[in-house]
Amino acid sequence: MRRRQIQLPSHLEGIPRACYLNMLGITINSHFSVSEHGFCVIGKCAQTIQALRILRSQGLCNVALHLVYRSTVIGKLLYAVNVWWGFTSAADRQRAEALVKRGVRSGLCAADTPNLTELIDVTKITSYSLFFLTKEILPIISGKETTTDF
Repeated sequence: MRRRQIQLPSHLEGIPRACYLNMLGITINSHFSVSEHGFCVIGKCAQTIQALRILRSQGLCNVALHLVYRSTVIGKLLYAVNVWWGFTSAADRQRAEALVKRGVRSGLCAADTPNLTELIDVTKITSYSLFFLTKEILPIISGKETTTDF
């Protein structure tokens, strides 16, 4: 079965035609693909991972390193995930999963960190966020140091 070709309106002078739409940080192309968004997020996370490696080489402790990894890399991957994850291809999902696995392998995050597919489950996102908040953030805010290394 052939797809119908969509007839675009005629080009207006002085107004460039956009191929991508960026809504609240999510990039969607004209075919409702979020591959471009995936490339951008993974690229930003890779830069963050490199910065974390530099911080580790400068002596940042593992507890703080894991905290920063979860706050930045996992946070970037989970931003508006309910909106864009359903539009991803299998290859995009594998790239995102590989990023989390790379963080575990390199020691930048805890070995018991759930994979991305598990984190995307809405109940696990909520419970992981609450766990993270109660075990990591609140003790730091209240001035009580945690000695557990995740």
